[in-house]
Amino acid sequence: DSVNLQGYEFVFKGISQLQGPNYSADVAHVDVYQNSQLVSTLKAEKRFYPVQRNVMTEAGIDSGFSRDLFVALGEQLKNGDWSLRIYVKPFINWIWAGAFIMAIGGVFSISDKRYRMGNLARNAGSAKENPKNLMEQTS
Repeated sequence: DSVNLQGYEFVFKGISQLQGPNYSADVAHVDVYQNSQLVSTLKAEKRFYPVQRNVMTEAGIDSGFSRDLFVALGEQLKNGDWSLRIYVKPFINWIWAGAFIMAIGGVFSISDKRYRMGNLARNAGSAKENPKNLMEQTS
């Protein structure tokens, strides 16, 4: 089976079984094509941990500069088919660039002498002692 999403063709190749150190897993193999060129092969897992009696999903992710591709394996349907969740997230990594720019802005604001807490505390103490100085400082 295949599906087209935002210029990418996701081709489901099948399910295989995997035995991990403390889990067993069903692994979905999905090839991703763009303009008939193979972009990536994603492997999404549905893991079962017998000790905790817990099921976890491991998404197959291909991260790029301008987009991220995600495939997550869902539940097996009654007829033996599997459900898949497929996402194309454009510019998701640029969120980190925004956080980095905000951090640089914070460093610049800390380095400005006018906004240091010591100066603010001294100015506040000076204003309490001599209110006339406060009027001279503000004008």
